[in-house]
Amino acid sequence: MKNIKVITIVICAFCLTFALTSVNASLDQPSTEQTDAEVVDVENQGDWDYMVWLVGLDEYLANHKNPNFKIYSLYNNVVASEVNPFDSELAGVNDLQNLIDSKGVETQGLFLATFLCSLDIADDYCDKEKLNKKLIKSAPKNIDTYINSLNLAIAKNDKKQIERLIKKMSKSKYSDSFNYLTEDLEKEISKYVETVPFPDSYLTNIIEYYKELKQFSDKKIQDIESNPQDYAHFTLLASIIAPLLKTDYIPFTDYCIQSTVLRDKCLKIAEILIENSHTMAAAKAGHLIKMEILRKDTKGKVLLSAIQKKGNYNGQAECLGKMLSNPSKLEYIVDLKHLKKRLKTIRAHGELQAVIDLAFYIYSEEVKKHGKSPYLFSPDMCIR
Repeated sequence: MKNIKVITIVICAFCLTFALTSVNASLDQPSTEQTDAEVVDVENQGDWDYMVWLVGLDEYLANHKNPNFKIYSLYNNVVASEVNPFDSELAGVNDLQNLIDSKGVETQGLFLATFLCSLDIADDYCDKEKLNKKLIKSAPKNIDTYINSLNLAIAKNDKKQIERLIKKMSKSKYSDSFNYLTEDLEKEISKYVETVPFPDSYLTNIIEYYKELKQFSDKKIQDIESNPQDYAHFTLLASIIAPLLKTDYIPFTDYCIQSTVLRDKCLKIAEILIENSHTMAAAKAGHLIKMEILRKDTKGKVLLSAIQKKGNYNGQAECLGKMLSNPSKLEYIVDLKHLKKRLKTIRAHGELQAVIDLAFYIYSEEVKKHGKSPYLFSPDMCIR
C-alpha cells in the first residue's frame, strides 16, 4: 500500500508486544510558515491528516500540567524525528531542567530525561549530577535507577563511587526500567483519542493497510472495517511502546563479572535481577552475572544449576518469541482490548509473564477455531 510507506511489525521477546511504526506517522512538528509539500512528501491526504493529528497530540502533551507528559513529548520528538537530534534544535529543551526539578516528575519521566540530557543539544540545559541523584531518590529500591550513575562511574574508573553504588544496589528490592507505556500516559492518550478522533482519511488508510497484510480472516477484516477507530488506536499505542528507552546493563554486567572485591554484592544484585525484574533484559543480565561469577570460583552442582537456569530462561524467551513472530498470530495480536490487557500485565508482573499470557491466549483461541491438532504449537513446550 502506497499511502503508508513503511509499517514494520515487530514481535520480540525483549520488547514484548508488537509495534507498528509508520515512517510517515512521525511527530515532526512542521513550521506554520512552510507549505505541506516543503515539510514532507505526502502521498495522500490520509497520511498528511494523520501527521497533523499527531502534532495535535504532541502539543496537547507538551502543554499538559503533568511534567512527565512534557518530558515524554520532548523525548518522542527526538526518537520520532528523521532529523539528527545531535545537530538540531529541539523545541522546549531549554525548559528541561525546570521539568526535572518539578515536584510532579516521576521515575519514568526522569529515565527519559537522562536520555535527553545525554544529547549535545541538551548540554546547556541539564544538571546531570542533580538528575542522577533525583532519579535514585525517586525509587531507591529499584536497581535500574542506579544504572546510569554506575555506568558513568565505570567510564571514569571511579572505584570509590562504583563500590558505593553497587553496595546500595545490592540492598534494592526489584528492577524496573519503565520501558513501557505507563498507565497515566495511556489514559491521557486514550482521553485525547476520544476527544479528537482519528481523521476519516487516515481510517481509510488503516483499513486498507490491514487488508493488504493478507493475514486476517474475513471476520477480522469485517471487524476492522466496522471499528477502524479502535484499530487506529491500537496502531498508535503499539507504535509508542517499541521506541521507549532500554536500560544499558552491559557496562555494569561486565564490571561485576570481572570484579573480585564486589563479588558477593554483585551476586546479590544478580539474584534480584533474576527473581524480581520487570524486563527480560534485566533477568538475562542477572543470569549472566551469576553464571560468570560462579564459573570463576565455584564448581559442581551450584555452577551447573546456574548454567542450566540461564539456558532455560533464554531458551524459554526465544521459544516464545519464535511462536509469537509467526504472521498467523496477528489475527489475535492486533486487538486494542488485549493490548491494554497486556500492558496491565507488564506493569504488574513484567514482560515475560505478559508474553506467556499472550501465547496461551492465542493458543486457546486457535484451539477454539481449529480444535486440538498436532500442528498447533502449545506454549507448554516453551515453559521451563
